[in-house]
Amino acid sequence: MNRPSPMPLTRASLNRSLREAVALMQRGRYDDAERIFAPLLAQSVSFPPLLHFAGLNAIELDRGEEGLALLRRSMALAPTDAAFRANLATALIRLKGFDEAEPLLRAMRREDPRNPKTAFALANLLHLTARDGEAITHWKECLALAPDWAQAWIGLGESHGEIGDLTEADRAYARAQALLPDDPLIRVARADLITESEQGAGDPGAARRLYEEAIKLKPHFAPAEAGLASLEGQAGAFEAALGRLRSVLERDPHAYFAAWLMARFKTFRLNDPDRKLIEQSVELAGREPKNEMAHQAFFGWGKVLEDSGEYDPAWAAFNRAHALKPVIRGYRESIQRQYMNLLLHASDASFQERYRMKEPGPVRPVYIVGMPRSGTTLIEQMLSAHTDITTCGEMVTLQNALCRGLGISDIGQLPFALNPLSPVSWRQVRAEVDRLYAERSRDRQVLTDKMPSNFMNLGLLTALYPDARVIHIQREARDTCVSCYTTLFRSSQRFTSNLAHLGRYFRMYEALMDYWRSHLAPTTLLEIRYETLVESPRETLERVLDFIGLPWQEACLHPERSDRRILTASLFQARQPIRTNSIGRWKHYARFLEPLEAALATTHPLQEPAESDAAPVPGSSTSAGRPDSAGP
Repeated sequence: MNRPSPMPLTRASLNRSLREAVALMQRGRYDDAERIFAPLLAQSVSFPPLLHFAGLNAIELDRGEEGLALLRRSMALAPTDAAFRANLATALIRLKGFDEAEPLLRAMRREDPRNPKTAFALANLLHLTARDGEAITHWKECLALAPDWAQAWIGLGESHGEIGDLTEADRAYARAQALLPDDPLIRVARADLITESEQGAGDPGAARRLYEEAIKLKPHFAPAEAGLASLEGQAGAFEAALGRLRSVLERDPHAYFAAWLMARFKTFRLNDPDRKLIEQSVELAGREPKNEMAHQAFFGWGKVLEDSGEYDPAWAAFNRAHALKPVIRGYRESIQRQYMNLLLHASDASFQERYRMKEPGPVRPVYIVGMPRSGTTLIEQMLSAHTDITTCGEMVTLQNALCRGLGISDIGQLPFALNPLSPVSWRQVRAEVDRLYAERSRDRQVLTDKMPSNFMNLGLLTALYPDARVIHIQREARDTCVSCYTTLFRSSQRFTSNLAHLGRYFRMYEALMDYWRSHLAPTTLLEIRYETLVESPRETLERVLDFIGLPWQEACLHPERSDRRILTASLFQARQPIRTNSIGRWKHYARFLEPLEAALATTHPLQEPAESDAAPVPGSSTSAGRPDSAGP
């Protein structure tokens, strides 16, 4: 039996079909729209608008590569269509095709510099690839053209927040809030800035008021309730925080962030009634793999299981957490290695000889360095009880001051700004950092900065402040790396999501510290071991205080009694009496650590391997922006 020939397609019939399909897309009926697009595409139609909207529809149906191919075909047929190009760029950003999107957007910006939508898209791409210094320029250009665009103000706030500029970030969020006064999320974003800001910056009372305003706008708003619980946890009020989190999870088990916080704020036993609340969230998160918060529940569940001694299922939960964790700013090991090498060569011992300052600063800085999860928070928490010390946590603002002084937009540009370095720029750097330290010191003799990744910046910092002290805290490699892998960092420790990356990063860090050990004077660098600190805290702390030049104070032995806010992943552990139970933790997971053991066997960590072991994790970009741990 002969099939009837399909009706011949005309421009009019194509336009009718296209209008019908687009109307369905606008109502979210993508499957119905696909039933119109599919037979037309099967006839090899080369009508650019049809190809374009069919591509957009395919992306909505999670067929990203197919959708991008259709968008590229439509643009090839209509290369001057600005809407086609803009939609392709937006789709590429959504699907993390940053390398292809960036040149397209830069060309569009050159051709039409007064288009705020293109400025927005490029700023967003730069933000997503960790180049927030440059992103800020484009956010501002976008807002100069469209000053009432609330989402652009939010983007500007996010970028300022990423580089630690709390004041400018809050100013941008406040403008967005004025434009969208009934949006509770903007108030939460402003409060989160304060909650997550470094020690001594921001006002926790202001954060609480913003969270409470958000709850008035939307009663029981889970992000705001969880934010209040986070504030309470930072201050050591764990019972109050846990009570609030119970209420959140009982009302909304999809509040995965609350499940993670609850897991952090206590030690669990098998019969703990709160365990059921977190387990319920995990069951829901497992059904929502595309939910960008789902991984948080699994990080929390891994912690609960480990607390109860259930190590195999705990490791499975941590693995699932990493599998679900959104990859936006992908880690590229080769870029990290290159950055470390460049910075070491730009600020090595000869740099110190040429640029060492002679004048003392307004306060003596003490830099506490090491790997994340090596004990930097514990030692600073102990020092916080000393009446002559101001403890500042992880000072992202130091990096901002360095950038301002050197006239660069991002800390990733630091090696190039130091070579060559003009005397004027160097004096400007010192002035910027002096101003910061004077503001934060509260007239005390010593100021601590426990940004672990300052191990990369020791040449620069000890030349800037020759009277500075460096405390390097070391911890057994496998314990450190397991602790990193099982921790959900709220900052950019991207290398911690892969055991092989972790092991090689650890060896790169060790290689840099080997160099500084041979070039810094014993009066500048003190090395202590985490294991010794927790086993012999008095003797170790006596050494530390003598090294800094301060008298002994008994209160330093009781970090659990401090009322200072703790903002790092160690906030619960650092408020407990000093214990040794984290020593040898890796042994519980030894059978899972083969990739880590192989990576730790690396013998020349700062040399590029002959065969690339530096492939990016999915979603990374060759425009990877700031190297990991160079920033917050």
